[in-house]
Amino acid sequence: MVALVRSCVLFAIALVSGLLTASVAHGVLAGDLLVTDRTNGRVIGVRPSTGAVWVLSPRPGGADLLAEPAGIVMTDFGVILVVDEATSQLVGIDAATGDQFVVMETGGAAPLAVGTAPFGLALRQTEGAYEMWISARDSSEIRHVIGLEAFGIASETLSADARWSHARGVAVSGDHLLVAVDDGQGYWMVNLATGVISDPLLEYDSMIPELPPTDHSPDVPAWDVEPYHYEVAVNLFDTITFDTVLSLQKPKLIEPIFLSCDAASTRVTAYGTLYEQFVPIDPTSFAEATVEPADGTPLRCPTALATGLDGRLYVVDTSLPFGGDPTVVRVAPGSGGNPVVVATLSSVTSQPMGLAVAPVSVPEPAAGGGAIAFAALLVFGRRLGPRRFTRTRLARSRPESGRSSGGRPW
Repeated sequence: MVALVRSCVLFAIALVSGLLTASVAHGVLAGDLLVTDRTNGRVIGVRPSTGAVWVLSPRPGGADLLAEPAGIVMTDFGVILVVDEATSQLVGIDAATGDQFVVMETGGAAPLAVGTAPFGLALRQTEGAYEMWISARDSSEIRHVIGLEAFGIASETLSADARWSHARGVAVSGDHLLVAVDDGQGYWMVNLATGVISDPLLEYDSMIPELPPTDHSPDVPAWDVEPYHYEVAVNLFDTITFDTVLSLQKPKLIEPIFLSCDAASTRVTAYGTLYEQFVPIDPTSFAEATVEPADGTPLRCPTALATGLDGRLYVVDTSLPFGGDPTVVRVAPGSGGNPVVVATLSSVTSQPMGLAVAPVSVPEPAAGGGAIAFAALLVFGRRLGPRRFTRTRLARSRPESGRSSGGRPW
């Protein structure tokens, strides 16, 4: 244990030397949206309250480690984490300064193993520890990363299966990992304890379980999955409870060489259960509904999903030739309200890919001191004595989804 702590301290010292080159700082506010820009290899900040858009990382003069960033999360201690599909690395970003670093295995000998061509990234935090799950397409696996804030970080394979060559976005829901896939299946569920894979879109007859199940797979590539709970009253007695949302987009070729999205099948869809009070034998059945119709207004090619601190569902919409400007759209499933474009991203990117919500506010650091405190925080975590930063957390209006779960403010 002494050797492990010593190696972590040495890694912190090396990290400090890199972070001291910080350029112009720009903090984030709780509720800000973080978008990976696949076109230019960077992370974009979006403020839903104002529509402001800015380049969060990299900064001029700082390290530029992102080539094809995909999945993104942010911890409650101010670190943004991004998987890069081209370099197969996990890149950390100081949310206050935008400084980047490659996340290394304990001891700093090599980059943390995240599989080959990682795409999806999900985070769950507890007191003193954090876990991440990564979908790696080229190595056909789901990686499980465990970090103890005071001691180190480790990575292992949770599930190795050929179907993960189609894996896209991932999200934690209770004791399962939800994995969106682009082969038309929709998504799969992976038991976090055993790695057992199940199909949530198969509906079995409860009265005659021997009958072949009904397959509700969308037959459209899914790009992301998000646990999102809401209810819709069908009438005075019957209710549909939705708990999962998928972003679906189907590319089509516009002659001679341009790609766009097929408006007839591109959509955001919710899945859940219909409960019919006066059906005596089997009152529950599978339910699905279109959250945002594929009518081109305002979504055309939705990619990533995230639940905001305001309880609304946010969607990033990519841009393809003849597909319109890339945007961030806020929807309120079940409320009957129209979708709202909160920001247009055409000035910064044409292909937004991943989406996360800042769970805490991270102010700009004091001159010369923020990087050292940040590096020490990575190693010692909550063992630090005085609190170095001021974090401001907004209360959620719904339970944590698992994509960026709780913890206490610093």
